[in-house]
Amino acid sequence: MSNFQQQVSKKFYYLIATCYMTAGIVDVIVGSVWPVIATSLRVDISLIGVLVMLSYIGSIATSPNTYKIRKKIGTNYTMVLSMLCFVVSLTIYIFAKTIYSLAIGMFVNGIGYGLLEVNVSSYVLKAYGIREEAILFSLWSLGSVIGSAIMAISISYFPSYQSGFGVLIGALLINIALLIRTKAKWVVERQSLPKELLELHSVTEEEKKIVVKVNDIIKNKKEVFVLICFFLVQGVVITLNTIASTILVTKGGINDNTAVSLVIIYFAALFFGRIVFGKFAEKSSVMKVIKINTILVIMLFILLYLSPNNKFIIFSILILTGFTASPLLPLFNASIKELFDIKFLSALLGYGDVCGVIGIIIISGLSTLIMKMTSINYVLLSFVLFMLIVYVLLRKIEQIKK
Repeated sequence: MSNFQQQVSKKFYYLIATCYMTAGIVDVIVGSVWPVIATSLRVDISLIGVLVMLSYIGSIATSPNTYKIRKKIGTNYTMVLSMLCFVVSLTIYIFAKTIYSLAIGMFVNGIGYGLLEVNVSSYVLKAYGIREEAILFSLWSLGSVIGSAIMAISISYFPSYQSGFGVLIGALLINIALLIRTKAKWVVERQSLPKELLELHSVTEEEKKIVVKVNDIIKNKKEVFVLICFFLVQGVVITLNTIASTILVTKGGINDNTAVSLVIIYFAALFFGRIVFGKFAEKSSVMKVIKINTILVIMLFILLYLSPNNKFIIFSILILTGFTASPLLPLFNASIKELFDIKFLSALLGYGDVCGVIGIIIISGLSTLIMKMTSINYVLLSFVLFMLIVYVLLRKIEQIKK
């Protein structure tokens, strides 16, 4: 590529990265101020679990169909559509007077996230590479920290939590304007830009002809094994993120307020883990790094289970676990590119996201049940079992590949 072509590609990647970080901000804001919202709406604080589940259901509704939408309107406008969903959800949050209207907002937010994640990962893995995909997920983590900070400032210095939502709508509208401007610029310059560059920023004719059916996936063992891995890995990693503070309190004997502060360091470890292991995967092999990290995560879960109730030890192992487990999500997305024909990338990512979301719902619910009936230790043992299954499936996938 010429320097001009590289600059165009980089500029669009920066725009994508900004949109993805914004999605991370939007994705956590209701949860970050939920106690305040629950008091305002006069509802039980435990209903946050139902709202989060509705968001995931929204994601399931769009993820497997995102590749069909991309084929019709292209990468840019699919991103615009996802940003518009976030704007609508935030607007609903501002005017919500009942838990039911807030629930609709969460569902719409999930639709937007399903559109964005599959669309962006499909584009980035095709046009750029593994490291850039890992960086995107890191920026989502950074966005979640920024989102929490925005809402904290909003509550502290302004009359109500709604003002924070208004600021984010402004940021999203800027993203939409930049995406439309970029698309318009490509249309104007279409004659002067090489076909190679145009195909990077659009859906190719070959991709448009692809139709992936569930029946076809079920017949292919390799695809089934990969989708089961999506189910288990996303379920374990996301559940671990949600119970990190609980582990610090119950295993480490750390008080609630301190645990909340320490979780910020945990999420920082996720940010750096995705960048570091993304570089390793780019230089070696995605599947190799996934296998190594899976073994390390299993060992760390066992250490968490066996470790004494010591604050420093529990905190240190938890940070290492988050650092090691965090890159598995973007790397499994990248494994689709390594294992299958690139033209199936978008469709398979969509089905992978559906399996991952179902895994999050089931494994997080199962973990809650295990904690209520027994203790956090048995949750950690269940994580060991799930990750052992993942490792066995990875070996099977490699055998089929050979």
